[in-house]
Amino acid sequence: MLRLQGVEKSYLYGAKALDDLSFSIDTEERISLLGVSGSGKTTLIKTIAGIVTPEKGRIYLDGRDITDLPPKFRSVKVVYDREGLFNRRTVAYNLEYPLKIRKYPKKERKIAMLGAAEKYGFPAVTDDYVFRQDDETKLRIALSRLDLYQSSLTLLDNPFSVLTGERRTAVFVELLPKIVSAVKTALFATDSLEEAFSFADNALFLHEGKIVDSGNLKHFIHDPMSLYSDTYVNEDRNFIEVPTDDGGIDFYGKKIDIDNAPQAVTVSFTLIPGEQGIERSGNIVYGSFGKHFYRTFDGINLTENTGKFLPDFDSIRIFSSVDGNRLTFKF
Repeated sequence: MLRLQGVEKSYLYGAKALDDLSFSIDTEERISLLGVSGSGKTTLIKTIAGIVTPEKGRIYLDGRDITDLPPKFRSVKVVYDREGLFNRRTVAYNLEYPLKIRKYPKKERKIAMLGAAEKYGFPAVTDDYVFRQDDETKLRIALSRLDLYQSSLTLLDNPFSVLTGERRTAVFVELLPKIVSAVKTALFATDSLEEAFSFADNALFLHEGKIVDSGNLKHFIHDPMSLYSDTYVNEDRNFIEVPTDDGGIDFYGKKIDIDNAPQAVTVSFTLIPGEQGIERSGNIVYGSFGKHFYRTFDGINLTENTGKFLPDFDSIRIFSSVDGNRLTFKF
């Protein structure tokens, strides 16, 4: 079991990289860590691994305080996005090295190395140097080390980000079963929604060093508790900032009262055709969820449409524009 209690880490210029982080992962539980670039995912991974020292808080693994332990004493395996391999050494050396420092016999190391290379799809390059390999092969080498020895915790820092497009998806789909079979308790950082919820049932959403939301895929789609997770996960929705007046807003002619209303809120909603609506040009997509009008549609192939549209008031979610927290309201 992994447990973080009030962990904090600041950048040199004073901003918080990790801000009072507290969460736990049960033994043999896999959790994904979602967030945009710069949200603190890599800093969190390195802090748990012992590469970065927190300024406040404690880290516990299997009931033991590991906050001040060097990395080699933590029983933690880490796979980074572009780090962790000896580029000027052979592939075989890279695979055998973690076993060598753990005093495995030479013959046993070689058998394990060859087995991992075969399983992850690069048996022909074990005698070649790492720097000569392409990004995909380097990724396979890094991930294959998950099979070499057991640890209490596995950390994966967005490893598939070294690939793009269809190739990233194809390699992830191919290697996911192998990864899952090799790890038990694990934290998988990624910027991909599909990867996050293929690897684990639940995810933590990180924003500016804070966990602002958590739950399963259904939660993030239908009931997110943070503006940041809603905008990240639900690209089909519209988001408009509205100033509040006397504890509420006037939204498309409807008065909405908001509990503890800040000076401005952000409304998340979908649009539907309506004669009393506002003339808009945009795009429509059809699916099992019904018909949604998209205000933003980059990267999505949608049908163009022009006409009058109203908010679907049943779809409305309201968040504080100050801290992104979800607010309760009534019409």
